[in-house]
Amino acid sequence: MLCKVMRVSRSSYYEWRSACSKPNREEIMLKSKLQHLFEKSRKTYGSRRLLKALKAEGYKIGRYKVRNCNGQVKSDTLSL
Repeated sequence: MLCKVMRVSRSSYYEWRSACSKPNREEIMLKSKLQHLFEKSRKTYGSRRLLKALKAEGYKIGRYKVRNCNGQVKSDTLSL
């Protein structure tokens, strides 16, 4: 009903809604770990090497999640 009134597709509404959600504790810990590994590698590791390093430490995570988080970490590092 709300989507009809606002003339917005349901998929757009749910995409907007999920984008507004706050990051959970796990994601914050992962990003800090990625930033630490990225800095430790003198900013040379890409998503595949970071994935190997995380898996060696016992994290269960996929490459694309690492790639997305790493992109955010790199942009945060460059803006400093």
